[in-house]
Amino acid sequence: MLTMSVKSYFSIGSSFMLGFVFCSLLQNTSKSQLNFTLDDFKLMDDAGAGAGGEQHLQSNPQPVDMDMTSTAGIANAGIGGGDPTLKDNDIINTKKMDKLAILHELDVLSGGHAAQNLDCPPPLTPYQNRIIRPNTNTTKNGDDGDDKEEERQIPKILHISMKSRCMPRDLVRTMKRWEKQLPDHSIFFHDDDAVDRILNHEWHEFPGLSKALKCILYRGAMTIDVWRILILWKYGGVYTDIDNWPDDLFTESLIPGNISAWFLTDPFFRPSQWFMALEPRHPMMYETMMKIIHNLFNMGNVRKPSVVSTTGPKALEYGYQEFLSPMWNQGKEAIYQSDKVLIGKHGKTLFKAMGNNLSPKNRPRGMSMKEFKNLPHYITIKKDYSEMVAYNETLNVTRAERLVMESGVLHWQKDIFSKSKVSTIGGKFKRCRNYIKLLDEQEAEAKVKGATKINS
Repeated sequence: MLTMSVKSYFSIGSSFMLGFVFCSLLQNTSKSQLNFTLDDFKLMDDAGAGAGGEQHLQSNPQPVDMDMTSTAGIANAGIGGGDPTLKDNDIINTKKMDKLAILHELDVLSGGHAAQNLDCPPPLTPYQNRIIRPNTNTTKNGDDGDDKEEERQIPKILHISMKSRCMPRDLVRTMKRWEKQLPDHSIFFHDDDAVDRILNHEWHEFPGLSKALKCILYRGAMTIDVWRILILWKYGGVYTDIDNWPDDLFTESLIPGNISAWFLTDPFFRPSQWFMALEPRHPMMYETMMKIIHNLFNMGNVRKPSVVSTTGPKALEYGYQEFLSPMWNQGKEAIYQSDKVLIGKHGKTLFKAMGNNLSPKNRPRGMSMKEFKNLPHYITIKKDYSEMVAYNETLNVTRAERLVMESGVLHWQKDIFSKSKVSTIGGKFKRCRNYIKLLDEQEAEAKVKGATKINS
């Protein structure tokens, strides 16, 4: 399953360095770091509680039984459920999932079924979901012809996220490249409404999420950061930013069938946030989401958030470290090694491939520049974006400029800066905790006024 987003139209950098002492890593990434205070739990929803106030996960969670005839049915459906403590028997068995039902569910959830006759103003082009139905033919032995597909832990589905299904010319070009490189993958497009449908579900396994999301005041990077973790937790697959161009080496066979999580290595040797491949309900996604909730509640300024630290690469790195906690006794280098199968919680496997996306100054110790230049090219970020192209009959611009002009998507840093200068959202309450309390007080006051009107 592949998931794409234009959320970070320009790639997000981070100044996080690897030169930390490993014992500090152990201390700073301990489970206790996620323990909420009493005030945190007062802010959380009661949605995490089941009958009688108890919480527990099903031993073998099944795909959600949704009303597949309308988006309203999906909006009212619940996803997930249970105890915020992940256990071995909570890990979903992907072989038991009904693939056709999931494809249909995703088609409706993403809004693809309702957008089949979508018209877009030129030069924008409507993007339609592509569904590759699993092979149901039987072999000579009478076995299901889809056995090989069943052996692959990461489903072959591509998810795309952007504000609208009406796509700029340069993104259509990128999507055609993905279609060519991954002919066996279904492709689903999630616009802003589809993203909201995922975010607005009651995620019982993530208590406090709906409250914490109130502190994300602007659409963009943080919203997509949360969405992609949830979509990968629920459905599994691969997330990739839409400005990633798959090179010739990126084919159907690149990700092994026996791997439950597959990443590229980012310039700081962390797992890539802009490209992630996981099976459904992977422990790393669970740990990452719990960290994100913790970070959101502890934001010091909701109007000027630190995206990288709160929901971005550093939050993902925490989930990575927690997932690989069984390897902590082997040291930092063991956890951050690339091109080797690593085994983490619940016996799940993870592979972090080293490609050409590394920065030359951050190349591994002992690696020569010649060796560095020979690293495999899996993905090129913003391929040919500096190339001059025609915007109209009289104006030539770069591909990057044309994409922004046609889509209206700004770099998230510029967008947040421009909004924060004029925004009065949150008033004097900059801290997330205080802002949520303000919203709760306003909601309570509105209910009292409404009750008074009814009684009078």
